[in-house]
Amino acid sequence: MRDNETGEVVSFKELLGLLYYACAKEGSPIRELGAIAEENRIATYLALTYEGPDGSKSVLAPAKVRVLNRLFNERLTTPGKKILILPDLFDLLPVDVVRVK
Repeated sequence: MRDNETGEVVSFKELLGLLYYACAKEGSPIRELGAIAEENRIATYLALTYEGPDGSKSVLAPAKVRVLNRLFNERLTTPGKKILILPDLFDLLPVDVVRVK
């Protein structure tokens, strides 16, 4: 992705995808945080990364999270709406994610 602020092209090879906060299990910290943010017109997502070959968990670097937040928010057209992308510091496991039908 190209960072429009710096002009730099940033690679996100480690990024698996973004998870909307409401897909986390009820009562989880990210679900509670996201609900509070939603009341303030802030949609919250987690930046999930691939596991390392040894099964270790990686977290998206703060600089890359900032780039994602800038890119998503500069494209919004709804006044007062914001998007907040957070690194996955919540150690979500597949069992912590609710299946959406």
